[in-house]
Amino acid sequence: MKKIVDVIFTNFLNSNDRIYDVMTCNYMIEQYKEQMIQNNVVYGELCHPDNSAVLFTNVSHIINDLWIENGVMMAEIKILNTTNGKILKKNIDNMVFSSRSHGTVDPITKKVSIKKFITIDAIDYKTDAYYQIRVRSRKLKRILK
Repeated sequence: MKKIVDVIFTNFLNSNDRIYDVMTCNYMIEQYKEQMIQNNVVYGELCHPDNSAVLFTNVSHIINDLWIENGVMMAEIKILNTTNGKILKKNIDNMVFSSRSHGTVDPITKKVSIKKFITIDAIDYKTDAYYQIRVRSRKLKRILK
């Protein structure tokens, strides 16, 4: 199952008190492309683990593409037929996709500086740093239908 998902809303203060600008997202996209060149695949996990490595026992999907569209970092993901992939597929309406990386946050501007992009993980909708903007977006889509 393939799906187009939003990952990061650029230039928006999220609930983690962070701002990702377009330049930072472009840097993550560059690192993603380097991973694709080296490994031919970038795996994502169900939930954000505490470590830097992607563990194959937790893999739920692969990231086929990553780009910015209208100020939003987007991803094309493919849900795999793994144990966690089956859980993700069953709960897809309650999940969103979030970047996992290492970096720093400027304490004054709140802007994020990425040192290393790791992957895009599937997380629970209600734990997402963009929860409020996603709720408003979903409500607007329902109204416009």
